[in-house]
Amino acid sequence: MPSVFFKLFKNAFSLIIASLVDKAAYVFFFAFIARKLNQADFGVFNLALTLILLGGILSSLGVEYVIIREVAKNREQSGLLLNNAILIILILTMLAWPFVTGLAFLLNYDSEVVFLVGFGGVVLIFIGLGQIASAIIKAYERMEIFSLIGALYSIIGLGFGVFALWRGGGVRSLVVALMITEGLKALTLSLIVHRYFTPIKLQFDREVFLTVFKQAIPFTLLMAYGILLRRTDILLMGWLRPLEEVAVYSAAAKFADFLSLFSGSMVMALFPALSAKLNSSPQESWLLYNDSIGIFSILGFGAALSIMVLAQPIITFLFGEAYINGATALSWLGWAFLFSVLSGPVGILLIAAGDQINRLLIMCVLILSSNILLNLWLIPIFSYNGAAMATFMSTVFGFIGRLILSRAYFGKLPKITGIVWRAFLAALLMGLLLKLLNGLNLFILIGLGGVAYGLSLSILGEFRQIRYKPIRLKLATIVKKLSSYRFTN
Repeated sequence: MPSVFFKLFKNAFSLIIASLVDKAAYVFFFAFIARKLNQADFGVFNLALTLILLGGILSSLGVEYVIIREVAKNREQSGLLLNNAILIILILTMLAWPFVTGLAFLLNYDSEVVFLVGFGGVVLIFIGLGQIASAIIKAYERMEIFSLIGALYSIIGLGFGVFALWRGGGVRSLVVALMITEGLKALTLSLIVHRYFTPIKLQFDREVFLTVFKQAIPFTLLMAYGILLRRTDILLMGWLRPLEEVAVYSAAAKFADFLSLFSGSMVMALFPALSAKLNSSPQESWLLYNDSIGIFSILGFGAALSIMVLAQPIITFLFGEAYINGATALSWLGWAFLFSVLSGPVGILLIAAGDQINRLLIMCVLILSSNILLNLWLIPIFSYNGAAMATFMSTVFGFIGRLILSRAYFGKLPKITGIVWRAFLAALLMGLLLKLLNGLNLFILIGLGGVAYGLSLSILGEFRQIRYKPIRLKLATIVKKLSSYRFTN
């Protein structure tokens, strides 16, 4: 168990570093274009990008997660699984591309949005191929390789986009920059997989093809649920409100997306570990599940309290005074992030187990339906604040539903309050400190808040918990080696 948990930390750390670079570039890029473009063009770009990302989910149909799960169980089948998965991706892309373009037309979006989705749809091929190549690397738990490539192309993509706007380009040039970046990234990942993991070649096995396709359908629905739950608000804002209001809400949503880099990385690191453990040790799976909730809660409570206090200076610093009205929406999205993070270990457990996935799908349909209804009700009344409130309420419903499903799987519920009370209390103390010091420079506040949060967790005994023992032992070994090196030199 200790070695598994240490590997989980190592993989999560690698993914977090890559995601940190990716999301930092993402937020910086959107802050840059928000200042370069007018609000209408900024709204156009956000709507087009949202639909392209939705198409990316449909073009991969959840095959990535099937590959991770099955290759983690049996690496000898990696070549056969990979090559048949590539064929599935190519077929699905040809269906997803016209679908998202037609959706933009049916929703009566601006003609420029429809054109950008149709023109930029070619990027769906690159996204799909990149995801499948990444799945092989993740299944082998070589997250550091994936992280390095991801971070590299985040910087390259940022450079392409900034250069395009600097040269006087507009929204169309940004879509071209996206296409070039994703194409190069997919090529690089594919070459690495072909050279170091398993050969990529033309290989068709009807039974494997159909098996992967069938297993991917539930994953696709879950992924589509996740994307729609995070993007229904923007899509409906674009339908119900002016583009300028879409732009204000998009600014808040972009920072909320930045936070997902941590939770997404931790979930991705947890997935192969749980997939392997569920087949061998239910007791260790239960311990890993509970420990993961504890780790995730630290991230969730820290982010939610920080955003609640610092929403206004964050929005002002990143996007300018023109977007200050999005501060309240960002606060709601911060609390939504908390419940989304706490749901992470539950959701990934049920996906890895497989036999609970149909119940999870039914719950997701109910939550998504409630999200759509809440948005249709609240957006006309409260605009971007209504969209954020709808996201928050839907995320809370999702958390409760996932806990119910986890009880059906394990026969018992985790003792949530006993697991998360330290994170909650430490975050509350940090929030009070930030409120008292409000008015200082944003970066000074973030630094002081981080130090206060870490110290509070330490004083409350969080890091003395048994789940951190592998980390403590590894740090002690590193310190011992450094001391020995210093002494001998």
